[in-house]
Amino acid sequence: MKYENIKNEFGNYYHYKCTNKKKATIIFIHGFATTSEYHDVFIKHIIDQFDYIALQLPGAGIQGWKQNKKPKVEDMVDYCINLIKSLNLKEFVILGHSMGGGIALRLANHFQNETICLILSTPMNSRIPFWKGINYFKFNPKSFKKAHHLVNILYHDINKLHNNDQEKIHSVINDEFQYQIDNRPFMLQLKQSMFSFKNMLLCRQNEKALATPTLVIAGKYDKLIPPVSLFRAFGNRKQQEKGFIRIELMNDSAHIPFQEQEIEYAKEIKDFINYYLDKK
Repeated sequence: MKYENIKNEFGNYYHYKCTNKKKATIIFIHGFATTSEYHDVFIKHIIDQFDYIALQLPGAGIQGWKQNKKPKVEDMVDYCINLIKSLNLKEFVILGHSMGGGIALRLANHFQNETICLILSTPMNSRIPFWKGINYFKFNPKSFKKAHHLVNILYHDINKLHNNDQEKIHSVINDEFQYQIDNRPFMLQLKQSMFSFKNMLLCRQNEKALATPTLVIAGKYDKLIPPVSLFRAFGNRKQQEKGFIRIELMNDSAHIPFQEQEIEYAKEIKDFINYYLDKK
């Protein structure tokens, strides 16, 4: 995909747009230790109906971290708010994966009047058990073997996904390993912010304040964002009584359902967005 540059008072931002003037615009926020290209497999399923803009978080492999301070999740939220404002969109759908899901939640609360609906894909939330958070500290592996272990956490069955093609699987692991090495200092600092008390508190505050139609979609076997945490964060009685939050589990995937079950994943999202577009 060809990147376009956007300039405003905060400097250069990167995004890409794969379609033009369809029925709605989807804004995608990528997760921790990934880039805006991570979700590309999803694009081919939606270009017939939707515009798609993937925001690139600073420091995450394409645009370096240029501020003279440690990166925090709040910095990423502010970055996205300013970038979305610069796009001058009247309304849009927000879709976030993992850490990007936690960011997307805060964006939806900030842009409540402009957000048609919200899609949270295996999102960072306030109810992740601390001992499960240890899996995040397996990021930034220092050896290929540890990178292999990390990939087995991210995917439910990478052998099935790639038809047991060991050469392809080796390439996936090697790419993950190289990305982690290239971006290690930034990710180590951002990870501290993700699991800080302040960030968990902000997650909870935004979960309670959520008033946008929301689809929470996740892998049944996710070891990073266990499904039970999603039901605790988004499935309480008050939220269910409001009737606008739905939680869907993908039965054959882990933390990356858009790769392991891409057709089912895309259908759930398209149907959800179209439902709220039809209600307008």
